[in-house]
Amino acid sequence: MSGGPQNIGELNPLNASEGFDPGSLGEFSNFDSPTQAWDSAGIFTSSANLIYDGIKGDWTAVLGDLAGFGMDLLGFVTNPLGSLLSAGIGWLIEHIGFLKEALDLLAGDPDAVNAMATTWSNIAKRMQETADKYSSTLTALSGAQGAAIDGYRKAVQDFSNVVAGGASHATSAARAMTVAASAVGVVRGAVRDAIASFVSNAIIKFAAATALAPVTFGASEAAFIADTVAEGAITAGKNAKKISKVVKQLEKVADEAKNSRNMIKGTTKNLEKTVSKYNKDAVDHARKALNTAKKARAGKLDANDLDRLKELGEHGDELKAAKSEAAESLANTRNANLRERWGTDSPRLDDAADMLEREVGGASLPKAPKIIANAGVQEWSDQAHREADQQVKQDDKDAAWREYWEQQRDNAGKTGPFQRMEGDL
Repeated sequence: MSGGPQNIGELNPLNASEGFDPGSLGEFSNFDSPTQAWDSAGIFTSSANLIYDGIKGDWTAVLGDLAGFGMDLLGFVTNPLGSLLSAGIGWLIEHIGFLKEALDLLAGDPDAVNAMATTWSNIAKRMQETADKYSSTLTALSGAQGAAIDGYRKAVQDFSNVVAGGASHATSAARAMTVAASAVGVVRGAVRDAIASFVSNAIIKFAAATALAPVTFGASEAAFIADTVAEGAITAGKNAKKISKVVKQLEKVADEAKNSRNMIKGTTKNLEKTVSKYNKDAVDHARKALNTAKKARAGKLDANDLDRLKELGEHGDELKAAKSEAAESLANTRNANLRERWGTDSPRLDDAADMLEREVGGASLPKAPKIIANAGVQEWSDQAHREADQQVKQDDKDAAWREYWEQQRDNAGKTGPFQRMEGDL
């Protein structure tokens, strides 16, 4: 809780839940414990968890870590660039306040659900302690006899049984909330990973598209030049400036197109025909568009040129549409070259990855085997970490509670006024 508890209700050690703090939206979050610090970073998370739980000797958690590490490693060797980017994006989502809060609202917060489980566990523990203490009062009457004593014994036993029964129900509620926390964790992980994979794929494709030869001359630009020619106003001041601007832009595009073709050919092996053909066509198109614009500026276009101008504009629009496919092909080629260099380009690895995930709309979604495996990771590893993290917070809260009442006891012995914390338990 930012700035410490503000009222007696927040200080209450039985209540493990935390209220929403608007100030946390602009801060980094999830750094309350070592396991939270590396949370949601893909293979880095599973590796760190495996080492951490191995050192602790928590072998049940290690089983979950091994399952998570195996899936993350498979994702990394089949899609190195995508996995690294997804790991970074997933980490940012869970550790930047406003991103984490948005994901909490969308997919639920397993830590908050686990805090509710801890609250019920605290209530169960306190009720059981109360029942035991009340029952222990009977030891002082072990030798006493009489109707009043017997009535008191029955009243104590009945009350203890009721309170102990309440403790049992609270324990059941805590177990149910623990199961719910794991279920929410599975859903949240799938949603977060889908978002991270979508963004990482978009970044990779954007980088590939940026490396490809640009296309800016389409039907709308061709129509502008054709209309200007038809009006016989090529040399008129305003239109002449516009044509000159088009020429300058196309000169830049032609240079970038040529440089892009040479750069990709020189740095990327195994280029697919989709990429090579697109780049060749884009370079040719840029050159023809530049020549046509220069001819228009000089007022030398004839009727045949206008027909060719229309075809050139239509071809430009086709190239703009083809660029997306070429960018995806280039991104896949770069990933394949990286895998070839690392020796992880076996088709069997691809088959195994396809069993776990499918791509829908640019995002990776888990199939049934991965959902089941993720549930195991949540139950054996992530839930253990959540409970350990919650225990750290609970210990701090218990210490704050003891300190508060120590201060109240000291204040009670003083003659001057003292301030109690406001609010209700």
